[in-house]
Amino acid sequence: MQLMSFFTLNGLSKEEARQRIWLVDSQGLVYNSRGRLAEHKKCRSSVVPCPCIDPLSLLSDFSRTDYQGPPITDLEEIITYVKPTALLGLSTISVSCLTSLRRSIDRARPHRAHSLRE
Repeated sequence: MQLMSFFTLNGLSKEEARQRIWLVDSQGLVYNSRGRLAEHKKCRSSVVPCPCIDPLSLLSDFSRTDYQGPPITDLEEIITYVKPTALLGLSTISVSCLTSLRRSIDRARPHRAHSLRE
């Protein structure tokens, strides 16, 4: 939610902010046609604008609706597809191939590669 807040405080709509966030879990890229998304991977709005709106209808998640292809499970393949400007590692599992991942980002976004090199 803090990342969403950053984007919305900087003028983006919630939908525009969501489009800038790609979620990857232990099964790879998270997207709608992959299957049901676990509850803890969903983003719920805590504000209900009026009593006539069902709070469950405000349920939104970071599961991509714009990807319909086969599962992408390899992080380097995901980087090539997404072309991220940043990676946030929110796992307790260490990534031993950080240099390799940086090179993947360099290849995916060559105009920004200078900011990613040591």
